[in-house]
Amino acid sequence: MMKNHSLRSEKGQGLIEYALMIALVVLVVVLALSLTGTSLADVYCNIVRQIAPDTAPGCSAYVEDEFITMGDWITVYGKADWSINDGEIEMRGGDQRIINTAELPDDYRVTVNPAVLEGGPGYGILFRQTPNGTSYSGYSFQVDKGLGNKFAFRRYDKNGVELGAPLAVVNTPGKFDWQGPHKVEVEVRGSTFKAYIDGTLVLTATDSTYPTGKAGLRTWHGTKATFGSFTVSPP
Repeated sequence: MMKNHSLRSEKGQGLIEYALMIALVVLVVVLALSLTGTSLADVYCNIVRQIAPDTAPGCSAYVEDEFITMGDWITVYGKADWSINDGEIEMRGGDQRIINTAELPDDYRVTVNPAVLEGGPGYGILFRQTPNGTSYSGYSFQVDKGLGNKFAFRRYDKNGVELGAPLAVVNTPGKFDWQGPHKVEVEVRGSTFKAYIDGTLVLTATDSTYPTGKAGLRTWHGTKATFGSFTVSPP
């Protein structure tokens, strides 16, 4: 009986030591993630999105910004002439381009709701952007009154220089309300980009120059525009 009791004690002690080792490994992993600014929730959601992106509550979006603060944004071009108020950002003045700092997968959908052009030639949603000092490379979808009442996809080459001609362009509908609030979405899948206004597909473009990158907003040439929630989610 003493021998069996001793074996049980040794097994029990071994299990405790094993559990302590696992706890130590978990603690080290958690500390390492915290030092890199990554949470366990982020890791969990990244795994779930790869397996089944629509099944995990709380993991439906990569970015959900209600513009309470601008801590997750950087200016990559122009003067930071903006203000935030009641969950909206107002951008005004000259050419300015801001990017959310969140790391994103290659494919995603950017949703801005609402976007309102209060004055000037237009606004744009930036996507697959790579900051480069005070500039960037990547793409934009533009609601562009100054281009002659058009929707347009554009590409920005190294140092933020625009490709001269749009990748794709189309006339806006005759009854399009330029000053009205709109839900603007850009879906990015591989080399295909699709833009939606108020749920309707308005323009498609293809280009494979930039396979990945961040998302953001732009205005230009005296535009005054306000933007509500900014969301990046699986396409």
